[in-house]
Amino acid sequence: MCKHFLLLVLLIVAATPAIGAEIVFHGKPLKRVDADFEHTKQVEVANDESLDCLIIIDSGEFYWASREFRPLVYRHSGVFHMFIDPFGGGYIKIYGKEKFNGSALAGAYVEHLSLGLSSINYNGNPK
Repeated sequence: MCKHFLLLVLLIVAATPAIGAEIVFHGKPLKRVDADFEHTKQVEVANDESLDCLIIIDSGEFYWASREFRPLVYRHSGVFHMFIDPFGGGYIKIYGKEKFNGSALAGAYVEHLSLGLSSINYNGNPK
């Protein structure tokens, strides 16, 4: 029992961002689109917080907090903010005219998850 408790505490501490981390974007998905070679399917998303999209910045580095704290590369292109997983796991595209200046972004978004040759897209709005 004690080992399980210590393991749980360790997992929580490891998954918690550092004190200086700030939320860059928090999105709530409205639709999900699954696609592979044979099918494309649109699905309504349940009100499930585990599906929220969360991006944080910690010590000048961006992280996909809702997806295993994957590191992200930030790019601003036209009216979109792009946060890209450099290891091919996907990206988040957020609508916003202004370049990121440290304050939280608040625009409609697409979260694209690449799963081999299949993909999942979540479309939503800021929370």
